[in-house]
Amino acid sequence: MAVTGNREPCLALGVNLGWAQQGAAFGGRPVRMIAEDIERVRNHAGAAGFTNFTSFVDIAITKLNQFQPVGNIIPEVNGLIATFQGESSGIALQTLDLGIRLGTAGQGVLASTRPLNLALDDLNAALLHGHAAGYRGFEGLIATVRGQIQSGQNLNAANEINALINFLQAQH
Repeated sequence: MAVTGNREPCLALGVNLGWAQQGAAFGGRPVRMIAEDIERVRNHAGAAGFTNFTSFVDIAITKLNQFQPVGNIIPEVNGLIATFQGESSGIALQTLDLGIRLGTAGQGVLASTRPLNLALDDLNAALLHGHAAGYRGFEGLIATVRGQIQSGQNLNAANEINALINFLQAQH
């Protein structure tokens, strides 16, 4: 059975996946925080109704607890993303992808590890996914973040992305 609705846990799930993916692939996020991201993935995935993901979470946590290089969990994070995308459709899929894009952009901008063009691509995709998921009134926040990224105001942009995530979460 595909997960089709329930935006709130899907958005939180996506954001945590984006944070973990960006941190594991490009650094700039402490291992402890990535482990916390992965544990939150477990909680949000269960709340959203996803299945078939626990082995990826368990393996990623084990690798992190064994002090393996954080990049070693990339296969598990990518496996989680593929699993959730494969088990979702409609609003759930759009909201999941929105969260992943915002999490990736936010972490990358905060740590200054995401190239400008990729961060802007993330925001463009977030705009499309947000509309497809039924969110409204967030376009100005995306425009503000774009401007801050383009002018090199990474900390402000990261703060605005967090404000955008909070704004979207309030729209249940």
